[in-house]
Amino acid sequence: MGAFSIVTSVILLQAAPAPQPAAHVITLQQATKAAITNQPQLRQAQAQTAAAEARSDEARAPLLPQVTGSASYSRSTANPTPRAGAPILNSQRSPFDTFGFWNFGVGATQLIYDFGETPNRWRAAESSAQATQQLQRATELTSVLNVRTAFFMARAQKALIVVAKETL
Repeated sequence: MGAFSIVTSVILLQAAPAPQPAAHVITLQQATKAAITNQPQLRQAQAQTAAAEARSDEARAPLLPQVTGSASYSRSTANPTPRAGAPILNSQRSPFDTFGFWNFGVGATQLIYDFGETPNRWRAAESSAQATQQLQRATELTSVLNVRTAFFMARAQKALIVVAKETL
C-alpha cells in the first residue's frame, strides 16, 4: 500500500497547479521596437551605411575646387644678403638689427577633365552606399521577421499548454 500512496501523491502533485510567478507580457509592437533598438547586427549595418555614405562624400571631393594657402615668417639680421622678392636695404644700420620677413601664398585648382575617372569613382561610391543602405534595410526586416516568428511561436506554445491542461 506504501508504493500506491507514493504514486498517488506524485500524480496529485503533478496535477496540482504550481504557483505561477507574475509574468511580464509584452505586445508584438514592444517586442519589435526592442529588437530594432537592441539588435547588434542592425547597429553594425547602420554604422556600415554611415561609413559608405562618408566614402561617397570623400570620392566627390576631387570634383570640387581645391584651395590651398600658405604663410611663412622668418626673422633674420640686416646683413646685405639678397632675397628673392625682397627689396635690397641700403641703410647704415647695425648688422645685428633683425627684421621680420613674411611670405604669403594662395593657390586654387579645379579638376577639368580626367577621362571620367573621378566622376565614375564618385558614382561607384554612391552605388556602394545605396547597396549598403539596402543591406541595412534587409537586416532590419530580417530582425523584425525573427521577432514576429518568435512571438507567434510563443503564443502558439501558450495555446498548446492551455489545450493540454484542458485535455488533462
